[in-house]
Amino acid sequence: MTDPLLRVQDLTISFGDREVLEAISLEAQPGELLALVGPSGCGKSTLLNAVSRLLGPEATISGRIALRDGARLGYVFQRDALLPWYTTLRNVEIGAQLRGVSGAERKAEAQRLLKLVHLEGADDQYPAQLSGGMRQRASLARVLAYAPDLILLDEPFVALDAFTRMALQNQLLEIWRTTGKTMVIVTHDPDEALLLGQRIVVLDRNPGRIHSQFQVDWPAERTIEQLRSSDAFLERSRELWELLLRVGAGGSAEASLRPADDRVNAEVA
Repeated sequence: MTDPLLRVQDLTISFGDREVLEAISLEAQPGELLALVGPSGCGKSTLLNAVSRLLGPEATISGRIALRDGARLGYVFQRDALLPWYTTLRNVEIGAQLRGVSGAERKAEAQRLLKLVHLEGADDQYPAQLSGGMRQRASLARVLAYAPDLILLDEPFVALDAFTRMALQNQLLEIWRTTGKTMVIVTHDPDEALLLGQRIVVLDRNPGRIHSQFQVDWPAERTIEQLRSSDAFLERSRELWELLLRVGAGGSAEASLRPADDRVNAEVA
C-alpha cells in the first residue's frame, strides 16, 4: 500500500469543557473516496474543519494531522460559497487563479471544468440565476480548478431535493473516476455513504469517536440508480441503518456490520 495522502493520529478536539472529538485516527489513500457517517453532533464537520485548518482559537486540539508534502487541499461546503458579483465562469476561474494560472489558460481551464460538471452554457450567468444544484456544481468546478490532491466535501447535497441529489451523486462519482482525486465526504445519510464511499467510517458521539469502519467494493462504473436496487446494497443499507439508529440513540451500538477488512463485492445489473 502506498503512503496515505492524509493521516490523522489521535486527534482530540474540545471547545471549552466540551470534548467534540476523541482520539480520532484515520487515513485516506491516494485516489480513495472515503465517506464519514454518523448522527448529528458527532463531530463530522469539525473533523473536516480541523483537517483544513479552519478551526478558530477557541478550539483546543491535540494529536496530529498530516498531509503528504506538497499536497493541495480543496473544500466543498454544505452551501456554495460563490461570489455573487462574479459570473459562473469567473467564480470557477478563481480556483485556477489561486494556483497562479495566467488569464487565457485560466479561462480555458474554467470552461473545461464547467463542461465536466455539466454547466456548459452557464458561463455568463450569476449565482442568483442558478438553481441550488447548479451552484453546488459550480462550487465543485471551482475547487477542481485549484487542482487539489485532496477534496473535502461537507454534506454538499444536504439542501437539495432528492432528484437533484441523485444527479449530483452520479456526477461526483463520474468526476472521481475521471480525475482520480482523493475525496473525503461527510454525510448524515447512511445510504449516501454507501452509494459513494469505497470505505465507510462510522462515528459515535458524545464525544465523537470512530465506532467502526468497513470497505465496500462496488463496481467502479456504477450508477446510483443501479446500485440502489441491488440486493447487496439493500442488505448493507439495512445493517448500517440499524447500527446508526443504535449509535444515535446512545446505546451500546454493538456492531452488526462486518469488520473493516471485510470487503463487500457486488455485481450491479
